Amino acid sequence: ADLLSESAANALLKTLEEPRPGSFLVLVTSRAPSLLPTVRSRCQLVRFRPLPQTTVASLLQEQGADPEAAAVAAALSGGSVEAATGYLDENLDERLELALDLLEAAHNPTPERGLSVAAGLRGSREEALAVTDLLLSILHEVLFQHFAGSQ
Repeated sequence: ADLLSESAANALLKTLEEPRPGSFLVLVTSRAPSLLPTVRSRCQLVRFRPLPQTTVASLLQEQGADPEAAAVAAALSGGSVEAATGYLDENLDERLELALDLLEAAHNPTPERGLSVAAGLRGSREEALAVTDLLLSILHEVLFQHFAGSQ
C-alpha cells in the first residue's frame, strides 16, 4: 500500500520543490520505497540504526507487556518498537507455529506439505504476508546470532 495518495504526494512534491525560505522539512518513514521516486529524489536519506533488543523489550515492559512476551517480540522486531508492538497485538504463538511449519515444508522434496501449511493461513493475503515477515525475522535473527557467535 502506498504511504500517500497521489494527490497528497504531488502536494508534498510541490512543497519540497519550493520550500519557504529558511524552512527544513523532515520526512520519516520505514517504507521509503513506497514514496514516489520524484519525492525520494528530492530528499536526503538519513538511516537510523535499529534499537537494541534490550531497549525494545524494556520499552514494551514499560507499556505493560509481559517480560517473556516482550523479549520474544523484541527479538523478532528488527529493532523497531512498532514492529514489536505489532507482534504483541497479534496471535504470535499461532503465527510462529505457521512460520516454522512453512520453513519445515520448504525442506520437503514435494509441495504437498507446503500447500497444507498455506491452507492454514486462513486464505488471507495479509495473514500470509504477516507469517512470511515473521519467518524472515526469525531467519534474520538466527543468522545474526550465528555469525555474531562465530566472531
